[in-house]
Amino acid sequence: MIKFGFFVLSCLIVWIIYCAEQGTLPYVLYRVYKFPGGDKLGHFLAMGCIVLTLGINILGVLRKWRIFSVCLVAVITAIYATYAEFSQQYIFYRTFSYYDLVSGYLGIVFLGMIPSILVAQARYGNEWATVFYWLNLRVKLVFIKLEN
Repeated sequence: MIKFGFFVLSCLIVWIIYCAEQGTLPYVLYRVYKFPGGDKLGHFLAMGCIVLTLGINILGVLRKWRIFSVCLVAVITAIYATYAEFSQQYIFYRTFSYYDLVSGYLGIVFLGMIPSILVAQARYGNEWATVFYWLNLRVKLVFIKLEN
């Protein structure tokens, strides 16, 4: 039942992104986008929910490579967010903004923590271990990037 809920959320997000790209947002979503910072909130929630739903759904499929698959989903979503934002330069009713891109990245990071915390909870069994596991994983990734 939970996976069905995430599937419905995924479909809703894809529909909203499609409507935004076509310039045909429903009135309620258009009003949300028009308040100050509403488009940033939209980017944060859209990219964050994409990584959240894909991350949760992939946890049940790939049992052996769970943490790798969660990180891979986050990287692929970040690539998609970058592509989607840079492609807005060529659509006359859309505008490119680095702030939108950063808010999408923040959504990926903050909502992407949830599947990795679930993996750590399954591995270690308590919530403090999950926090330290997540921080340790992120620090390791930063040091790997710095070494290269």
